Amino acid sequence: MKILLAIDDEGCSINALEFLLERCWSHGDQFRVITVKRYYAGNESAGSQASGSSIGLKPAEEESAQLVEKAAARIKLKWPACEVTTAVLNGDVTASILDESEHWRADLLVLGSHGRRGAERLFAGSVSAKVASNVKCSLLVVATAGS
Repeated sequence: MKILLAIDDEGCSINALEFLLERCWSHGDQFRVITVKRYYAGNESAGSQASGSSIGLKPAEEESAQLVEKAAARIKLKWPACEVTTAVLNGDVTASILDESEHWRADLLVLGSHGRRGAERLFAGSVSAKVASNVKCSLLVVATAGS
């Protein structure tokens, strides 16, 4: 099985990782941990950036690379026989997650939900809701406690 974990630096991503680590997976399963940096004018690195090469990266890119590498290390520690890869993507968060899930041919996409409601959700949006409406593989959304 190919499991794609999309994370950011929010608590809901930690919940998604913890939920993933509590499950039983097979030795042949593959994990891919990604994060998405929104693309802004002046950010020359559109597209994906493998997080294993942090030489010459800007501080924000280094933080993103460290984020996925830390999550990947925890997965690898728990299941050493599983393949774990990482990527830092640039662009629209929802579109990048959906594109990566299709490109990598994920069987399962795991992500956290902030649990925003009402006006906050209206203005901030909901990546998990947008992904759920368009994803072509199985999806596991891990809600933040109390949401």
